Amino acid sequence: MKKNKVLNITSLFVLIVLLPVFGNTQDSISAESRKSQRKEIKTYLDSVHVKGPLSKQEISGFLELANNFRFETDIPESNMGKQLSWKIGPILGPLVGLLEVTGDRDLLSYLAKMSDYMMSELNDTENGEIDALTEVRAPVWYWKLNKPREGEDLNTARARRVGNKADPSIKEKVYWADPLSNGVGYAFTGRLAVYIMKHPELHSLPVPDAENYNKNHGSTYLEKATSWLLLGKKTYSYFLKTVWFDEERLLWALKQDPAIDKYSTDHQGFVLPYNRYFIHDLGFEYIIEGLNILDSDKYKDWNKRGEAVIRAGVDFWKKNLIVKNDERGPYYLWYYGEKASTTRGKKYEDMGHGGIDFTALAAFKKSGKYGLTEKDIGAIENTLLHYCYNHKENKAFRFMAEPKLTCAKVGQTIAFMRMAPVSKKIYDCYAPLSLEDLKLHPNHMHRRGVPHLALILTAKAEWYGVEE
Repeated sequence: MKKNKVLNITSLFVLIVLLPVFGNTQDSISAESRKSQRKEIKTYLDSVHVKGPLSKQEISGFLELANNFRFETDIPESNMGKQLSWKIGPILGPLVGLLEVTGDRDLLSYLAKMSDYMMSELNDTENGEIDALTEVRAPVWYWKLNKPREGEDLNTARARRVGNKADPSIKEKVYWADPLSNGVGYAFTGRLAVYIMKHPELHSLPVPDAENYNKNHGSTYLEKATSWLLLGKKTYSYFLKTVWFDEERLLWALKQDPAIDKYSTDHQGFVLPYNRYFIHDLGFEYIIEGLNILDSDKYKDWNKRGEAVIRAGVDFWKKNLIVKNDERGPYYLWYYGEKASTTRGKKYEDMGHGGIDFTALAAFKKSGKYGLTEKDIGAIENTLLHYCYNHKENKAFRFMAEPKLTCAKVGQTIAFMRMAPVSKKIYDCYAPLSLEDLKLHPNHMHRRGVPHLALILTAKAEWYGVEE
């Protein structure tokens, strides 16, 4: 098969990842081609079974399906505006999960290329942009914002940018080192580095030339992974020394500091919202795990401190849970953030952000290091199985325990499936619903569908094994 001149594998993955950011490539595809694609997608989805071992046909079919789509999609030029890390990181993470199950070398080379590209976009601490909050050249992926208007704080300018209401007449920009953008970046690149570190047979293999977006990251998989991990250490060391970290409580919280009133006084002193908090710590966990494999003695003290920070965050979440009980046992509810922090913080967690929470909580449970118990998982199961979904109407709640606010399934069951690696009950309930919904809406394969399907296949392997 002729391969895309830019990408060696899974052009569909690139479309999934970049389409929401860089325009709708589907506009240039004929109606006949779209019809053919939908048929091909449906044929594959019909061949997937949610029970039983993950088969070789399901694995090869997934990769072949992706390979059969050839789109000329540009690689992004920058993370500015939260684009690269936020929209690519959470989507590529599930594909690393599938790599962990399959060991597919083509998928590895594709993911290595995207990871290398993301790492090359990390801000240069010598000649790069200056962070508007800390006033240093930070080793981070920035958000790029319009310069605040007179009398406006940085957080308000951020909200205007994220809300797609940026004033085009404001040409001057500022750069903001937010933990969210960096957590989602390392939740992908760090996880991939850990995979490489755990597979010595890959260490000396050269990464194909087409993957080397930044030659300074080395030429073998071991050199690449080592470089990414050390850059991750540099990023998290920066955050541990900034206004984003409360040293006394070991929590990610914006300090009470008159010197940073330019950010937003009503956010000072509050712990980050859970989605931003957990994803930041998830990236941290992968860097810690990778460094421990690289040289456990050399990085022992740094890793120990990092694990204490992550544990403090999990303990904070558990302390602030709303624990309720019914005939099924306890179930957990939580707010978007600290209840008193913002207007939004007084609402129950929404499932869009909840999916990020679940991704981290599942990983923390699998690590066995952060005090999450089977009782905790059972309570989250009760929440997701009985208080976040109307099974009679097949509709998910937009917010925890608020049945009046419902959404279409495809946007929400992907959030639930992120807990499936640690809950067979969640997998058995939501995998069939997810697969059914993907069949009904094959166009979603061009956005959330492929990572959603990767979550299904990875969790299936977790609970039913992989065919010999």
